Amino acid sequence: MPYRQVQAYFSTFAPVRCIAFISLGIGGLCACTTTHTEQVDTEQVGIAQNSVREATSPAQEAATRQAIPRRQNTSPLQTNQSAQSRAPAPDFAQTSDLVFYYFSTAETTGDVLSKNDDYTNALQPTEIGIKNKDATKTTLSDLQQNYKTGALDWTPDESKALSQIINELREDLTPYQKHLPSAISLGKTSALVEGGLPHTRGNLILFAQSSLDDYFATAASSPDKAIENLKELFLHELHHVLSRHNNTLHDDYFSILGFKPCTFIEPSKLKARRLTNPDAPHYNHYAPLDSEESDGVIPYITVAGPYNAQKGEGLGDYIEFGLLAVNEENGTCTIADSEPGLRPPSDDFFDLIGRNTNYIIHPEETLADNFAHLILERKGLANPEILEEIKNFWAQQQ
Repeated sequence: MPYRQVQAYFSTFAPVRCIAFISLGIGGLCACTTTHTEQVDTEQVGIAQNSVREATSPAQEAATRQAIPRRQNTSPLQTNQSAQSRAPAPDFAQTSDLVFYYFSTAETTGDVLSKNDDYTNALQPTEIGIKNKDATKTTLSDLQQNYKTGALDWTPDESKALSQIINELREDLTPYQKHLPSAISLGKTSALVEGGLPHTRGNLILFAQSSLDDYFATAASSPDKAIENLKELFLHELHHVLSRHNNTLHDDYFSILGFKPCTFIEPSKLKARRLTNPDAPHYNHYAPLDSEESDGVIPYITVAGPYNAQKGEGLGDYIEFGLLAVNEENGTCTIADSEPGLRPPSDDFFDLIGRNTNYIIHPEETLADNFAHLILERKGLANPEILEEIKNFWAQQQ
């Protein structure tokens, strides 16, 4: 998917529609509509969903963007001034130390999901058929229709729960805010979108309805566990936005796990079976391992054949994961085996990337789990040094 700046990202909204936004920073939680903004107390995490307005013209859309308050060297006292008294952002792509989180409407979410980007351009017909649950519907247009149908509106209880989670994480995320886009959208989807798995597209974080249902079911008996789980989910997905926004740092960042950059020459037969990850659609890094057979491996996911209702309805019924043995020469990786096959993860692979998580399908995903561990201050991990390296990495960035 393209690594859009905030301004370009929001240009896909025609017209702009938002239910509300949360700002992480001094001044607390803010609510907005497309016609005005008003500041509310940080303890009142309710969302002003009943005051939704829709821009109906380019002029209204532009006015909406200009109405979003930005913090410019203000003191805590100044942030208590009304939104109208603050200077509007001259350039919406400019990043500040205050990040806005918007609850996206179903229509806006569907529109953003349906846009062509690096992810959609990498999709293969077989995986599209699986995601559409129909082996005959293998075109991108078929999938985009499902995206629009599978985009959902937030309920007041859902947006309130997520608002509370984000607000509680505000201070812990302070060191990373300058590396995030100024605005991040929060969308909700059904199982029609990516098999009901949470993921991201651009600066949009997608929460699956099933994940939110799990939160409320768990909260009924174990509220602390429910909150911890939702925080972990949010942080994992937020990391994808953070990483994508700083994609030029990937070579150095992924080296925390021992990965090195390379241009992967993907055989056509293998490419046809690929399962593309919206959070990491490309394979540009390999893990060097000491072996006589190859220079290293690339974690890789494929699909097990075309869609077949008898095999299963869910995306998880088709996922196959393993390590591809590759040789590297002059920055290019090629398959080491005569016939590309997936190998099970080996001990030396875990020695390289650590054992803090089993989510090892891509260095991006492994780092996302470790980032969540870092912010949640998880103890007793097998490789706590990875968390410290992540923390130091971002602290060293300008």
